[in-house]
Amino acid sequence: MNSGSTLIFAEDTHLNIKPEGSLNAVGTEEKPILFTAEQEISGFWKGIQFTFSDHEENEIAHAVMEYGGNGAGAVVLFGNVTSNASNLTLTNSLIQYSGEFGVWLHDASHLSATGNSYNNNQLGDIFVE
Repeated sequence: MNSGSTLIFAEDTHLNIKPEGSLNAVGTEEKPILFTAEQEISGFWKGIQFTFSDHEENEIAHAVMEYGGNGAGAVVLFGNVTSNASNLTLTNSLIQYSGEFGVWLHDASHLSATGNSYNNNQLGDIFVE
């Protein structure tokens, strides 16, 4: 994904990174990658979910993730970023306006997180289960 990219999500949709896939979303300080919703409403979309994706390539850096965290009817989708038994490096990013948690880790996920900021996530910034 190129720096400066914007992904706009419709209501109740999500981006799911499955076991055979990985996500490498690395922006720059000047051109962050934006993951946002069609409407500026906390929990409007479900968020980014890593599902059994143990790839070292999973990285989000210099990005903004906002207005996700809609876990209604889901088993493990409760944050702008959700990791279920996956590896993720998350750096220098802004995680905000989640309807639930900013980052939700489940089932022995491994998160390396540095230099991130959190703002107005309704249930908290990071939850580990």
